[in-house]
Amino acid sequence: MNFPEIIYDKKPQWLQLYRCAWETCLQKIDYDSPGKGNPPIMTCMPGVLTIWQWDSCFMAMYAKYSNGIIAPMNNLDLLYSFQRDDGYISMAYSLPDGKERYGERVNPPLFAWVEYDYYRFTGDASRIARVYPILKKYFFWLKNNRRRKHELYFFEDTGSSGMDNSPRSGYSAANLAGSDVCFVDLSCQQLLAANYLAELAKVIGFDDDAKMWQTEAEELRSLINRYHYKPATAFYHDCFEATMNALANKTIAGFWSLLSCAADLKQAQALVDHLNDPKEFNSGYPIPSLSLDDPNFDPDGGYWLGSAWAPTNYMVIKGLEKYQYFDLARELTARHLDIMTEVMLDPQYGGIWECYAPVAPARPARRAEGELVREEFCGWSAIGPISMFIENILGLDFDGINKKVVWRLDQTCRNGIKDLNFAGGVISLICNGSDKISISSTVDFSIEIIQGNGKHICCKISAGETEITLG
Repeated sequence: MNFPEIIYDKKPQWLQLYRCAWETCLQKIDYDSPGKGNPPIMTCMPGVLTIWQWDSCFMAMYAKYSNGIIAPMNNLDLLYSFQRDDGYISMAYSLPDGKERYGERVNPPLFAWVEYDYYRFTGDASRIARVYPILKKYFFWLKNNRRRKHELYFFEDTGSSGMDNSPRSGYSAANLAGSDVCFVDLSCQQLLAANYLAELAKVIGFDDDAKMWQTEAEELRSLINRYHYKPATAFYHDCFEATMNALANKTIAGFWSLLSCAADLKQAQALVDHLNDPKEFNSGYPIPSLSLDDPNFDPDGGYWLGSAWAPTNYMVIKGLEKYQYFDLARELTARHLDIMTEVMLDPQYGGIWECYAPVAPARPARRAEGELVREEFCGWSAIGPISMFIENILGLDFDGINKKVVWRLDQTCRNGIKDLNFAGGVISLICNGSDKISISSTVDFSIEIIQGNGKHICCKISAGETEITLG
């Protein structure tokens, strides 16, 4: 069994980055630390004996493309096994004892998004009935324990949000009280969870639950737009609980409003304008975690004071897709892969890093204290060279539920994917760069091809060899 092969003649160095990502991932499988008969898990730091929640969620998003070489859901299953009876799941656990690593802190609640993504890619619903009660209990633990009087959500501190030293709260949190700030990302992430819990409930026939989740989502969307969206800046901000005034900072957290579909079309366009503004988030090396016009912005990254991070880049790009900004998603992905490749090929650095400096020259980011961030980090940094390459550069979307592929075709070079496990078979899709697509498959499926001129071609593909002429 091998990883799928990507073809992309325009940027062969990206193929080197893709292979580097898989090779690094294989070095980061932790076979010993889970103990107690648990299966191998993915990690960014083997031997540290810690499993993190939101790292595990993003790693699952690319491991699904491994053709079964890496089990994408092992990390999530291990985290679920540590859930308390009241529904709580910590941001991180030590292994193998399963003790909370940083006290009663949570992490971005992304499980429902990941579970639905895995179901959609594989078409396999066998996990859903088992994990759905776990996710439901976790949602309501957060709702009952991490909301303020305005029913908005708070993290215990910025570290809990995953954005460790981002300037997002007025002072250090006492007793994990989250300062006095309502965090826009957690409210949006709960909206995201409600959206996908509704879909998971439908799959297992829980129609009443699906309606309940839709109600939860509508209420959250209204609250987010009432309190977190500020018309004066046309941006989604954190806000102070006492006054509901916005924190002045514009951070990458505001873009969770796209992925969660909190934004309407006008608000989404405003967020795109922020992404394109060279004084804010158009830094050249996308996407800075803090707006360039913020007094705290650090051109060396300073960890979450501007660094470009793979998970938040992926979040923004998936959010852009929700609003049909496919060209911008492809452009940002290309720039993200360019900086990663330039650093990988630089003998001073090499490999794949935890995060990257947001402005030229291409280099790994530095922490606020000045030292370089972690190297050989796959880890979530592999989501760019693998998932974003497949989904946004090649433009491939795999729907295993309906055994369908949607291909937003790049006709500027020979490109495609070979020997990918999909829909119970193995498929290969290769475009010659102009007018022909060659398909090899061991299974029947359908394909929708979207060309640059907007023309759609829809075909039923039978097992065997197929050639499609574009025109």
